[in-house]
Formats: sequence, C-alpha cells, structure tokens
Amino acid sequence: MFIYRSYENPGKISDERLTESSRHFATGILSGLKSGTNAPIYVLMDLDIWRYVTFRNGIPSEHRAHYLFEKEDFAKLKYLPPHWCYFLNEHGEGLAVDFPIKIKPVLSWSAAHYFKKDKKLCKAPRFPQEKLCTTFVKKSCTLESVK
Repeated sequence: MFIYRSYENPGKISDERLTESSRHFATGILSGLKSGTNAPIYVLMDLDIWRYVTFRNGIPSEHRAHYLFEKEDFAKLKYLPPHWCYFLNEHGEGLAVDFPIKIKPVLSWSAAHYFKKDKKLCKAPRFPQEKLCTTFVKKSCTLESVK
C-alpha cells in the first residue's frame, strides 16, 4: 500500500501523459456511473501525475489515506472532456457524480505467476501497478440539470 502526500511542488508533466491520464480518469468515472454497483473504481494513473494534479488540492477524509476532491480540483487534468462527471442516455436522463469524490492513490504489484523457459517452470517477475481507488456517490440528473 502506498501513502504519499507531497508538500513539494511536483515537476511539469508532458501533454501526452496528461492526455492519457485524462482519458483513463474520464473512462473510469464514466464506467462507474454506468455500473449498477457502488463499488470503488480503480483508475490507472501514474502517481507522479496524480501528485501533479492534486498538489495542494483536496481535504483529508476520515478514512485513512483517502482525500476528498471537488470538481474544480481536477483543473490540471486539462484534457478531461466537459462531460466526464455525468452519464446521460438517449432520453437525456442519467447519473452524475455527487461531489466530493473520495480517492486513495495505490501502488500494488501484478499477480504472481509462472512461465515456461527451456522446458522448466520459472517464476515470472512482478511489476508495479499505479492506480487510484475512487469512490463516489451517484445522483440522478437530466439534460437540464447538468452544468
């Protein structure tokens, strides 16, 4: 488990990496809105990008290592589409994120597994996975109510 809260200014992040992270974040939130469950959503994002995006943003949650974020706190993810926080159907009805969003950065490892090498079973190397454990409340919305 990775717990990190930087008080130093993180370095600049390239536009290509911000574009990819914005895409992953929006896709994760939209899939969570579309899902019928309230389970946490895991969003792939490099944690250096996360530190850049959330530097001096968010407030600590009552849950250990989680922080609460408002919609404005994601301004540095400048490639997020304007509709990243709501999901509408063809009738203009749907669900939206009821802010704040609770997020915890997580550093985990890939599953342990084995592979064949020279007719022998060998343990495969594991690799780190950086992601965000994202939890939010959904609320009903319509075409007229979204901003």
